[in-house]
Amino acid sequence: MHRFHELPDEEKVSLYERLGHKALASYGLEDAPVRCLKQGESVVFEVGSSSSEETHFALRLCSPDQDLDALKRELLWLSAIRRDTGLEVPEPILARTGDFYRMTSVEGVPGRHAAVLFRWVGGTILDEDLSRDHTVRLGRWIATLHNHARGFGWPIELEPMHIEPSNAEAMIDEALLADCLSSAEIDVFRDAAVFVSEALVSLGSGPESAGPIHGRIKGQNILFGEDTLGVIGFSGCTWGRFLGDVAVTCAWLAKRQEGEILQDALLGGYGSVRDLPENLPEILRVFGAYGILRNTVRELGGNRPSPDAPRPYRLEQALARLQILTHAE
Repeated sequence: MHRFHELPDEEKVSLYERLGHKALASYGLEDAPVRCLKQGESVVFEVGSSSSEETHFALRLCSPDQDLDALKRELLWLSAIRRDTGLEVPEPILARTGDFYRMTSVEGVPGRHAAVLFRWVGGTILDEDLSRDHTVRLGRWIATLHNHARGFGWPIELEPMHIEPSNAEAMIDEALLADCLSSAEIDVFRDAAVFVSEALVSLGSGPESAGPIHGRIKGQNILFGEDTLGVIGFSGCTWGRFLGDVAVTCAWLAKRQEGEILQDALLGGYGSVRDLPENLPEILRVFGAYGILRNTVRELGGNRPSPDAPRPYRLEQALARLQILTHAE
């Protein structure tokens, strides 16, 4: 028998469909039509038809190594957002047993998978076709989400790690960096970590400045309708600074042709709902540096370069960008 990962994609999808239908039986939907939308760490199916909102869902089959605490955090927050606000987010559907998810397995698919059913969120991914009006609406949406997050808390046993000034510098693995950087270049990363750490102190960590955040409000996670705006992709939600969430979206907009106009519109929309600090440009630089530090160390850790290999171009970019961010006036 072939190993699962060696099977052709169509055979994998067929096996995942069997797994999906078994999971859907827990919701009374075992005969509903399904269409595979995504294969990766998780597998996502569209369930039902767009002709009926009441029977239109998304089914996610999580990876067998899914962190179940992280999954519970996502589902608890999404349920609270749907209950407490008018924001359009994926609504978790309870199984017949009253559970948020069901552990499911079938012969031919390795491991046990947490299966989660969500109410479908409609809309179109605009990305390059964003207008100023779109980003004003998005800014208001994000600010409303953060206002909700101020009063929301996970159970203590599910609370994720807080990135505090005392442990911000721990993100630098100097032994890892030493494989491909000189001591002077490692100093650039070390200085950037201190820069981030000191800035986090000034931001504080109380409920006005930090709490649950989405972390990836950009690109394919944003769905626009004629009069609607929905955000999906909450699987990476965690605890963090609200302005860090804003910085991610600003960095995504900055890559567009009218990036500066779109960023200003986003911040204008956000500021109409929730106050922004006067030193916002400096704060956005801080989170830009933090993102580069985190992503660079993560990438090097997942793909440790050999001593004789040429340095990754992205590492050169990270060095140059960190120097600009941490030394800008």
